[in-house]
Amino acid sequence: MVGACGYLGRHVVEALRPLAPIIAATDGRCTEKVILEIPRNPEAWSLEQINEVRGSVVVYAAGHRPPATSFDENVTELGLLLRVVEPRRIVLVSSNAAAFPETPYGWSKWAQERVVVAHALERGANARVARLVHLYGDAADEPSLERLSVVDRWIRQARQGAAIRCAEDVAFDMLHVADAARALADMALRVRQFGSLETWDVGSGQAWRLDQLGTQIALAAGVPLQTFDGDPVTFPVAGQRAKRWTRTGEAWTPSTWARAQLEA
Repeated sequence: MVGACGYLGRHVVEALRPLAPIIAATDGRCTEKVILEIPRNPEAWSLEQINEVRGSVVVYAAGHRPPATSFDENVTELGLLLRVVEPRRIVLVSSNAAAFPETPYGWSKWAQERVVVAHALERGANARVARLVHLYGDAADEPSLERLSVVDRWIRQARQGAAIRCAEDVAFDMLHVADAARALADMALRVRQFGSLETWDVGSGQAWRLDQLGTQIALAAGVPLQTFDGDPVTFPVAGQRAKRWTRTGEAWTPSTWARAQLEA
């Protein structure tokens, strides 16, 4: 698990821990949750550690922020791992922004996908690209407001008694981070059951209107809601550009989203 202590990575570790032993390539804050910790830089690994990782399913959920100034790091670090370890099975955590990249973040994810595609074709590895939608939830310990999802940002502002400000006529697919982690854990455990290279969308499969979500949060917290005109846009939902991740032949459905959670 590369990025085991990140926002998404630590939830994937929790989802996988009852099901499989985990090796964490991280910064050393997850010792109680994994069987082995190794440095994040694969050039610092011993031959024994390289062989241990090579025989594992590699879930790559690491990333650098801000992407505008760390594009090279995002792509180079992944390429270094593939070159040093040559994993036989890998799940790359990507984003639906990679489908039609328009931002530095989207282009960095697009480039990461190309690196994994090249590895799978050249080495015959089993590779899954998981394109995640906008994630939210369980972000109370994130100190930076800028790194929060729009929903978590509104919730934090509402708890402080601040007004919520949102655009009208804007919608996109959103998924709770715990649901995304469960889907990735399932994908990692079943990576051998599919073709050598596949891309999957992981999301709720529906577009959530931001003004409606903002209204729910504002009402629950008793704070003012300020809306402004935005360019009407619905960002792609899961399943529009790639196969949607399924479980046991049936549509995988997220379970966490509910008004009760927003009120809590």
